[in-house]
Amino acid sequence: MTHLLAHAESRGGLDSGERLLRYATGKPITARRYDYLWNRLGEHLPWVKTQQVSTHWIRHTILTWVERRFGFAVAQAYAGHQEAARGARALSATGTYVRAGLPEVATALAVLTGEPHPLAPGGAGASADDSPKPADEGDHQHRYGERGSGQRAWTTRPAPG
Repeated sequence: MTHLLAHAESRGGLDSGERLLRYATGKPITARRYDYLWNRLGEHLPWVKTQQVSTHWIRHTILTWVERRFGFAVAQAYAGHQEAARGARALSATGTYVRAGLPEVATALAVLTGEPHPLAPGGAGASADDSPKPADEGDHQHRYGERGSGQRAWTTRPAPG
């Protein structure tokens, strides 16, 4: 995060909604430039070419990680889709009530990067050990009560004795 902020301060892009990564001239990097960089990386790292790594691939991978680690509402907000309410799950009855705010998104980013984030609860950020982890049935209790049918529950507190 520190390096991204330094980059933004030196090249612009600190305003909300602005593209962060920029050329030395201050112009935002284009989609074509990203494609060129991924192709070039693929020439030197065979796995990049084999896995067809792209900016979209990385976004998808990160959002999958956030969803599995912090739940659907946080992943939706992390992706910037909270207001758009896209997808069948977002349009379901549960999707109507499930929301995540900036503190939850900041915590997910802090855990992902391993660096503190000033908007995470307490301002100190989070470490990988502080984040919610999926628990198998019987190991933990869901914060709203016990879950049945072998479903996985998201929680950080152990079930009583």
